[in-house]
Amino acid sequence: MITAGASGIGAEIAHTLSGTGAKVIICDKDQAALDQFSKENPEVMAMKADVSDEKEVLSLLMKLKTTLETSML
Repeated sequence: MITAGASGIGAEIAHTLSGTGAKVIICDKDQAALDQFSKENPEVMAMKADVSDEKEVLSLLMKLKTTLETSML
């Protein structure tokens, strides 16, 4: 999980790790940046969240848990 992963250093880290075959998840509060990153890196899971907001972090973690449980079936 890379926070602020849709642009800048976060995006470069996500892209590099994904290129090594790692399963990468990013989150970012900028939906437009997430959409662009996802278009260019479809193998990376992208989720919208502002990590400075506790409620959004809890929601992100619940979505992530559900997504990962579903993908493991």
